[in-house]
Amino acid sequence: MISKLWHKFVLVNMVLVFLVLIAALSAVSLAYNNVLKAETQQALSQAILHSSSAQWPKTQIGAENQQISRQVPTFTTLLDRTGQVVKIFGRDEVSVSDAVVAQAVQLVAEEQNDQGLLPELSLRYLCKQLPDGWKIAFADTSHESEAMRNLILILCGMGILLLVAFFLISLLLFRKAFQPVEQVWAQQRRFVADASHELKTPLTVILANLGVLLDHPDDPIRTQRQWVDNSREEAERMKGLLEDLLFLAQSDAGPAPVETERINFSDLCLSSLLSFEAVAFEHGLRLRTDIQPDLYLQGVDSQLRQLLAILLDNAVKYAGQGGWIGVSLLRQEGRIVLSVANSGDPIPKKDLPHIFDRFYRVDEARASESGGYGLGLSIAQRIAETHGGRISAESGREQGTIFHVRF
Repeated sequence: MISKLWHKFVLVNMVLVFLVLIAALSAVSLAYNNVLKAETQQALSQAILHSSSAQWPKTQIGAENQQISRQVPTFTTLLDRTGQVVKIFGRDEVSVSDAVVAQAVQLVAEEQNDQGLLPELSLRYLCKQLPDGWKIAFADTSHESEAMRNLILILCGMGILLLVAFFLISLLLFRKAFQPVEQVWAQQRRFVADASHELKTPLTVILANLGVLLDHPDDPIRTQRQWVDNSREEAERMKGLLEDLLFLAQSDAGPAPVETERINFSDLCLSSLLSFEAVAFEHGLRLRTDIQPDLYLQGVDSQLRQLLAILLDNAVKYAGQGGWIGVSLLRQEGRIVLSVANSGDPIPKKDLPHIFDRFYRVDEARASESGGYGLGLSIAQRIAETHGGRISAESGREQGTIFHVRF
């Protein structure tokens, strides 16, 4: 689909470029053709005024108002009142037969216009009435045709080169432009596949438990309670997964209008830590805290609590038996920085850039044991971004794993 869309964009772009080039080259051709016509018309005006080439004004190089010399082949005919050719001027510069002159004069008489074009003879003409007859100047248009033919060949060559260049540039630019789209599309497909897989597991367990219950319809519920409890537990896990998916889907659709308030983030962190002290004690973990008082944020209380819960729960899961958890909330360089650290095995460098991806889990076995779906850090990242913050992670053998949220 992305490939078809990419090819369609390139095709549309090339069609638009082609139309623009045609319009531009046509405008250039039309303008140049008008210039050639004006040059021929000026030559006719000079020829109608000056019968002999010796009378033509010479071109003054470097002058502000230059006069164009005789560059276009012309000849002039003098007619009497009856339309007969009395004299032909310009035969010393051009070669023209009497038959051509007679045909040209005849065609001008049929046109009955003071000026025009004789395509049969490739001539332009200009008439001037005299007291005793007519004077007609003719100019050869072969140079116009030749110049236009050369111009069209040059423009066609330039047009082909420009089309090839635009095509190559379009391929390069659209390929780069569509890389994020392809990545998002791949992530979306992977997201759907992972979500389907995660939902399939609890549904399979629930269906299996229901199958056991249906196989023993006469047994009292107390003897089958383990299957009921197991189904309930899987249903609760599936409900949590669906709620997380709904939150991410709503976030992808755009930030919904939520009423925010000014929150004492220091007090919120302390209250969240109270609920995790028992959990840390149960896992034999040491809890280190450094909470700077009276640090305020504009946000949503429930979402900030969820952010803290995700980071603390993640720290408890991977701190290791007898390890430690560190939580600090400080103001650094004008920004509020929340840091949650834990001991335990460091995150491999190859996995560190992907830990905020949906359904991404560094250790599948450990994740399955902890009951996680790989959505917690994605939700934490989205909550941080919603509150104008940015979350990052670093991990090492000595320092442990640290998540920083900068607001």
